[in-house]
Amino acid sequence: METNERDGRPRDDEQMVYMPVPRRLLPAFYRALATALTEATNDDLRAWPGAANSGKRRLIDLIIQVGYGMGADRRPVSLTELHEAYIQAYPGIGKGTTRGSFDATVNYHCINMRSRFPDTNDKHKQAYWLSRPVFKRVARARYMLLSADEIAWFKERAAADDPVIFTDEYDVRAQMGGPADEDAASPLSPISVGDGAEASDDAE
Repeated sequence: METNERDGRPRDDEQMVYMPVPRRLLPAFYRALATALTEATNDDLRAWPGAANSGKRRLIDLIIQVGYGMGADRRPVSLTELHEAYIQAYPGIGKGTTRGSFDATVNYHCINMRSRFPDTNDKHKQAYWLSRPVFKRVARARYMLLSADEIAWFKERAAADDPVIFTDEYDVRAQMGGPADEDAASPLSPISVGDGAEASDDAE
């Protein structure tokens, strides 16, 4: 990754502004962030290759919006970080409040982890990760939003019925012919989303 010669930060980081926020003000900060994201990024979300065609805002749509607000398109985030930011951004919301359904929703839209398969005996069975790819896992418990080129690559491989995308786990960037994802130094390994955990009915 190229760095800024002045301070050694990644060049992609130059567009980010960092400021300390007192912990007690985080709820108000996340509420303001959610409002700003709703106003400023709806066009971007509609243009994103992973955007839903319908106008209904499902749980995964809200997770995507929070993910962009956290910079999950540029850096890995944990499910805990993502869920906490989601709860802070949408206080009082009814869906996605339990970790079981929230984690399952993310996992079912993740293209390279074992728990994405609704039926391990039929990995080609239609599922969210095939119809609406959103996330990739780059290390144990670390996720990133898929980029436009990654989504295009995945859809092309799915159309070709490439066996790679049906393996339990794989490194997305490496399969695309580039360097492995940075956080993949920590080996990918199975993650359980909890016994009986199911994605929300609004997950798609």
